Amino acid sequence: MDGGTSRFDPRGNIVQSVCASCGGCQQFPTYPNPGAWSNTNHSTNCNNAIFKIHLKSDIATANFIIPQSGCAPYEVQFQNTSVGLSFLWDFGDTISGAANYSSLKNPSHTYHQAGLYTITLISFLPGSCNSSDTIQKNLLILNDTTMWLDSLVICPNNSVQIGISPSPDTNVCYQWIPDTCLSNPAISNPFAFPQTTTTYMCLVTHPGCTDTLLQTLTVIPFIISAGEDTVSCSKWFTLQGSSESAGTLFHWSSLKNFLDTLNLSPFDSTAFIDLTSYSGNTFYLKAYNSIGCESIDSVKVIYGGASISTSSDRLACYNDTLHLHAYNLYPNNILTWAWQPEAYILTGAHSPDPIVKPDTSTWFFVSASSLYDLSLIHISEPTRPY
Repeated sequence: MDGGTSRFDPRGNIVQSVCASCGGCQQFPTYPNPGAWSNTNHSTNCNNAIFKIHLKSDIATANFIIPQSGCAPYEVQFQNTSVGLSFLWDFGDTISGAANYSSLKNPSHTYHQAGLYTITLISFLPGSCNSSDTIQKNLLILNDTTMWLDSLVICPNNSVQIGISPSPDTNVCYQWIPDTCLSNPAISNPFAFPQTTTTYMCLVTHPGCTDTLLQTLTVIPFIISAGEDTVSCSKWFTLQGSSESAGTLFHWSSLKNFLDTLNLSPFDSTAFIDLTSYSGNTFYLKAYNSIGCESIDSVKVIYGGASISTSSDRLACYNDTLHLHAYNLYPNNILTWAWQPEAYILTGAHSPDPIVKPDTSTWFFVSASSLYDLSLIHISEPTRPY
């Protein structure tokens, strides 16, 4: 506990921690003195002091010692450690009828069938702060029988806890079959992470009897598609996700960590985007189905268009040489350049920056092609005598 924090014990008393005697002084009181952990602050600054605020002692508290497991028929003598004046027991054995309940402080009950029984004890203390308190504990009874546990549904690559609550009885042994894809095949409630639907069997052994537990885990496949990688000659493109699961929620993003959202509307399967607005060409799709399974896919969409511009019209003197300029408006695409008319081009006819020498007013045309598209533009080059 750090200074300034509080904790409560089971009876509602407050255990308070404070910073004490700061500055290396000895002014914080201690009790008993002598008898406290230390009656002296040995720190050069603050020390941690703890004291207990005792609220009220007459608080109902329910508790009992859980018996060891056994083989049916099995008589259990319960040991009540509660604080209270009256008690109500529910042994979790509803088929025993009225014998399932008792108001004795330390009753006994005989279990005739195998099972995992939830025992409930209520302790009553009239006039106390809480009037009553309730506690539940589980008791395992074996009888050389086979029991099916509730089937579970999980998502691919997820895990779920199977089996039954652990028994405090160290004489009970557990063996899960198959023992693969389990966190621990030798405990009562391991985590299972099968990749396909699997029925697990657990042999629960106690001296004198063995029970068999069966439990099926159904793995629900969840496959989504972000579409096939493609090339678009238009900068406008519609991303389209799909799933065979009804009620799927989609999230399109340009970032692998999904920090942005491209969807036309929340959770829609489509996103209408301008490819030139993104530095990358991979787009990511995350989806969730109706039971919360998550799946991720991605698609690469290459903008194959060629988009260029040029410098403005130029005035030049007769017999001058000029530098012309064309610009790639989407630098991610590598372009091939071609200037016309070549008769007036000194160098760079296949570059974005040729050197020209026209002898009359001339229109210069430049075309740029990517691997997938072609763009054409012209600039005028009027010349006049000097």
